[in-house]
Amino acid sequence: MAIAVGCQKKQTVPNERIIPNNAQAPVVRKLSPSEVLTEVSAALSVPGIPPPPLSKGTQKTARIQYLLTTEKALATLERLHETALGPRPAAANLLPPTRSEEIKRIGSALAVALAYAVESKDSKKALAIVRTTERYIQFVAEESINGYIESGAVYDLISQGLQSLGTGADPSIANALASVWTKSEGDGSLAASAIEAERVRIRSWSLLRQKNARDSTVAEVVNSLSENSGTRTAGNEALRKLITQFAKEKGNRPMISATVLAEEAKIAADSAIQILDPTAESSPTLDSKKHPIATVFLSRLRKCLIAASDLTTIRGESLRLVSLSAKLLIGPLPESLKPFGENAISPVTGTTFLYKRNGEQFDLLRPTKPVKGTTSPK
Repeated sequence: MAIAVGCQKKQTVPNERIIPNNAQAPVVRKLSPSEVLTEVSAALSVPGIPPPPLSKGTQKTARIQYLLTTEKALATLERLHETALGPRPAAANLLPPTRSEEIKRIGSALAVALAYAVESKDSKKALAIVRTTERYIQFVAEESINGYIESGAVYDLISQGLQSLGTGADPSIANALASVWTKSEGDGSLAASAIEAERVRIRSWSLLRQKNARDSTVAEVVNSLSENSGTRTAGNEALRKLITQFAKEKGNRPMISATVLAEEAKIAADSAIQILDPTAESSPTLDSKKHPIATVFLSRLRKCLIAASDLTTIRGESLRLVSLSAKLLIGPLPESLKPFGENAISPVTGTTFLYKRNGEQFDLLRPTKPVKGTTSPK
């Protein structure tokens, strides 16, 4: 994504070799999406890159200086459009790796680039940046339910970048951006892909766990299940007692057989996949005494399993946040968000987005969850 940041005199490279017209252009190797993001992250981590200028009142020159140091990374990120995102490799761990730091770096770069394009009244560049942003979000979101939720942080950064401009944006550009995001609201295809990826990932983890299962001592099993392995806590002690009793009942004390461990992994995976099935008539319940290992595995997945049914709603809040941010750029700023009607209300909480104006600047944030017994401020 080449960002034009001003008129610069072209420099001539000494002894530059001139390629004949009939010579073939150098072959550029196709990169997988993971390779693209590895290169982008590396390019954004080199020394000398200033902090992303996303605060209110940021001068255009600060954006230019930042974009000059991140131009290579943004151009590489565009290569996500070149290839299908494709399936992910088999999972080795029950929980997917977090991309929070990567999301912060890449999301910030995209936010600055979009703010600069809007500020420069370059509608073509602004929409191109939004397309690349959505492509990156798609890659992260389709990795797992946790990835889907984490990818929402990109929208917060995009909103922050737009808010740093204040009012006075070209109405046609602001409305075009808002329209892109508004049209995406309610589309559940990305959520469905994230849930399917979660099922595949959990099943892959289970099969790998079953394949690699080996006879293990109670201490080894407890250590592998403990979130704070190696430390003596009340939770770990209770788990040790539970696993010890479980091993005794299975007749394996002080060892737990590979067959039993493989079975527990399969039970946990089958239960999680059933919970993720919207057609299932009921959710499975596990007896922690009969299946303590499977119960611990399932508890690790609790957060994503609970969120699965609300993914489209969660994404809807993010899309309304950025859409509303774009519309407010036009100005003049209203006293409240009432003129925006339903679009100013979070589908997650049912309350109005948090809004505050100060001259030509404004703050717009996701609303906090309403307290029981209170009504949302409209």
